Amino acid sequence: MFLLLFKKYSDKLFNLSFIGFAIAIWLLSYAVILPFIPFNDGIENPIREHHIIIYFIAACLIAPILETAMHQSFPIYIFTKVLIKNKHLAIFISALTFGLIHFYSLYYILLTFVVGLLYAWAYLNYYERRGFAHAFWGIAVAHALRNVVAVTVNFFFPELVI
Repeated sequence: MFLLLFKKYSDKLFNLSFIGFAIAIWLLSYAVILPFIPFNDGIENPIREHHIIIYFIAACLIAPILETAMHQSFPIYIFTKVLIKNKHLAIFISALTFGLIHFYSLYYILLTFVVGLLYAWAYLNYYERRGFAHAFWGIAVAHALRNVVAVTVNFFFPELVI
């Protein structure tokens, strides 16, 4: 039953327009971490160490593009087309590398690993349906939206936890 529902809704997700897909993945990136919020270790991302403009450019424009290339596109291509052609391993390695580069704390690594699983799964499935450009930019936009919220909240509403 669960798998049938999952299939039905994942088919709807991957048939959304480009913007609809990016927004859905952005929203899902919050939903997938909800079970882990009670385990927060209290260590924050050191986001306020730089001027907001510098951090906004780095976190909301440059990082989503570079991280989508390095942690979704490259490992998924290597592990599905070149090496062992295993989609599950590609998703896991993609998420693992994505989590490990966000090394502010073990909790933060766990959260970004879980978000990385979502990004890798979505990238791979959207790639298979719509091609590289849609998958790459869809994940990069979703990631950028997430970072815009994080930067905004951390600079202007630091008492909130996202």
